[in-house]
Amino acid sequence: MRRTPRACFLNPQHPYLTNPDAQAPLGMLYVAASAREAGFEVSFRNLTSTPRLAEAEIPKAEVYGITGTALDLPRVHDLALELKKRDPKSKVVLGGPIVLSDRWIDRRNIDSLIYGEGEREFVRLLRDWPDLNPSYVGTRIEDLDSLPFPARDLLGGHLGGDVFAGGQRFYGEQSTVISTSRGCPCICTFCASPKIWGRHVVYRSAASVTSEMEQVIHDYGVRQFRFSDDNLTCDQKKLTDMCLFLKGKKIAWRASIRVLPNSVEMFQMMKAAGCVEVCFGIESGDPDVLRALKKGAGVNDNRTAIINAKKAGLLVRILFMIGTPGESRDTVFRNIHFFESLLSHFDSIALTNFTPLPGCAVAEDPEAHRCQIHDPWNLSDFNLCMWGPDGRNHWHNFILPDGLSVAELTENKRRMSEYVISTGKTNQG
Repeated sequence: MRRTPRACFLNPQHPYLTNPDAQAPLGMLYVAASAREAGFEVSFRNLTSTPRLAEAEIPKAEVYGITGTALDLPRVHDLALELKKRDPKSKVVLGGPIVLSDRWIDRRNIDSLIYGEGEREFVRLLRDWPDLNPSYVGTRIEDLDSLPFPARDLLGGHLGGDVFAGGQRFYGEQSTVISTSRGCPCICTFCASPKIWGRHVVYRSAASVTSEMEQVIHDYGVRQFRFSDDNLTCDQKKLTDMCLFLKGKKIAWRASIRVLPNSVEMFQMMKAAGCVEVCFGIESGDPDVLRALKKGAGVNDNRTAIINAKKAGLLVRILFMIGTPGESRDTVFRNIHFFESLLSHFDSIALTNFTPLPGCAVAEDPEAHRCQIHDPWNLSDFNLCMWGPDGRNHWHNFILPDGLSVAELTENKRRMSEYVISTGKTNQG
């Protein structure tokens, strides 16, 4: 009689983050919950802050599931090697956005890849054990309400840390991540979402979202949330329904959203439902860059959204990039002009280094986006963040926009970084 395999989910090391334990790996917890619902024994270890893998306590299991992004691939390879050293018969499985980097994945210590949504495919994989397929491909799950809530009990009581600008807290110290939908209808050239979801958005019901939040409050006493949706506001009816369910509850939440649609009334509705912060994917104050990135919004749209959100009393965080397609010698000047016109209307800036992550349109066809891959890709050099645990990060140039020299691109990044620091509103988390 064939033995039922145990599954252990591992969140790999994140040495490039200043606060690696701030957010729980929601996708992995969904897959773990589905595996447990199917009758399999599951465990979880969060290795994000682990200094040395050889000393890490990892539960015994027949199947190990790992997720991450291209940024994590070097550490994932190290983790897979460590698992095979401990038990050569164990199976190591990768899923999530990291599989978009499959051309760089070292398969010597990795037994299977899961493409697409993993809840059903991981269960299928466990039922195939020990004879796993090299890959599994998940089809879209159209009824998200049918999925069990993420297995937050596996986190050992720590659901997450600071998620609000400036480390502000509204209800205690802990927070958690929650999702109301999967997918995004937009085609931003720097984002892999179209490759992952095909621009098709699937929503949970407002009742399901509210029920999950009430469970978190009841079981863990956590009342602070970060919505991880690609775009929480793209369906106005869904947003209104959710806000009606959440209105009056003692909660605080944050969401990353596009600047369109926007209105003071929409932001006031969100605030009444517990929203305290919005993070806008502004990306640039240069209209040429916005067109190159296919943002579908202009500089005036960005400005209006920021002003309206602040009028509604929300914290406003700006997500910005430098070193992008469409950039010129004028870009930094235009960016600074944009910021200077809005200094009293936003609270925090997160400036990142444009990195053509696998799966995004720029990475797949740089010439079509008027740039070239500058250096041979070394995933170990990938770093979007301006700040790391040891202070300012060194930024590599991964693309070279048409019309800019390497020296000019490097100077743009220096000038933009120094300006953002001078505002005193830099997000270092």
